[in-house]
Amino acid sequence: MKIAYATTFNVQDRSSWPRRHLGLYGTGQKIAGLLQAEGVEVEFLGPLHLQKNSNYPAQVAILPRNPGADLL
Repeated sequence: MKIAYATTFNVQDRSSWPRRHLGLYGTGQKIAGLLQAEGVEVEFLGPLHLQKNSNYPAQVAILPRNPGADLL
């Protein structure tokens, strides 16, 4: 199996991670390592850059508050 692992940071370059978020970034690296240990071929796509969405507040306001609701 082959998957794309998309992150907003470089999972493979620990020296590029901000020191204040090492746990978060380390979790991403651990997930990638566990997938590879299970024989999954991982294609790393990152670091991706987030674009600011000007519609975000409106989307939050109209989405249902029920966590079990089907959003599709």
